[in-house]
Amino acid sequence: MSNSWTPTTWDPLTQTHDLSGKVAVVTGSNSGIGRATVKFLALRGAKVYLATRSESRTREVIEELRKENPSIGEDQLHHLLLDLADLKSIVAAADALKAAENRLDVLINNATAIGSGEVPATGWELQIAVSHVGHFTLTNLLLPLLEAAASDPTSDVRIVSVSSIAGNVFLPASYEFGFNSPAALRRPVPYFPWTWRYLSRHLFRTDMVTYAMAKTAQVLFTRELQRRLDARGLRVLALAAAPGTVYTRALQSTWPGWMDAILRRLASTVDQGAANSLFAAAAPEVRSRAEAFKGRYMDPVGRVRELHPVERNAEQVAGLWDVTEREVNAELAKAGLPGLLPW
Repeated sequence: MSNSWTPTTWDPLTQTHDLSGKVAVVTGSNSGIGRATVKFLALRGAKVYLATRSESRTREVIEELRKENPSIGEDQLHHLLLDLADLKSIVAAADALKAAENRLDVLINNATAIGSGEVPATGWELQIAVSHVGHFTLTNLLLPLLEAAASDPTSDVRIVSVSSIAGNVFLPASYEFGFNSPAALRRPVPYFPWTWRYLSRHLFRTDMVTYAMAKTAQVLFTRELQRRLDARGLRVLALAAAPGTVYTRALQSTWPGWMDAILRRLASTVDQGAANSLFAAAAPEVRSRAEAFKGRYMDPVGRVRELHPVERNAEQVAGLWDVTEREVNAELAKAGLPGLLPW
């Protein structure tokens, strides 16, 4: 499919639906692309929950956004306490939202983790835990609110996962994935050629291959999620959208300091970086051409393409879903919490 929308020709303030009366959740939304996404959703009339780990910082952001944009109403921005690396926190956040709202129209899985590590409670790799597993769990637990919104025949319910072109750049087409392995969440990179290890250690400040793996997992999640939503006859669209190269603190922390002046000149602003997520979340074209967009990955803005050939590998797609579901249910049981809802 060929599209011509770009950040300079597509304006989220004039070319999205009126979102008055709609409820949205944006994870990782107290800085960068997430903050800009919240701003535009609220300016179009949505009630937006900023799902973040830091209540104090998020309260500051809410006040900043209101001061910068006086048209945003007092009841439009709310904090939702959420740590995507902590299953107990995810369950509590979902319960809190279900107690406060009876519908959810837009869920934007935006948060990511920068840097490698291990989640102590589960042993999952940090980036895969936040970008993929945390959002997988949150989406599942918010299904009742998404379904309630979708029951309205005039609704336009969407789930957007913010991915990255890194999955194409750092993972060759011939890469042999292990998404169907029991170790997929603990060792998402089954092998790491010395050339990539050299670049990761000497050019980048973080493990870009693991980051690429986590962002590719979000694309596979989107594909399988849409298949399941369709099988249930739910009028909900799942999409994956990359922001492009955006000048954020996360980008600065990824590259060495001497690159900063170059990045500042070449990278997009956070408002431009939010455009693709907003297109996926609210552009009328997505709903009117749903068969072309649903379950797919998009480059900025609205350009549908294949991020990586692994998207077509049914064994890897199903394997990642099964491993994630099994691991999450096992950890929830350990914590004495109910299991995931039926998809």
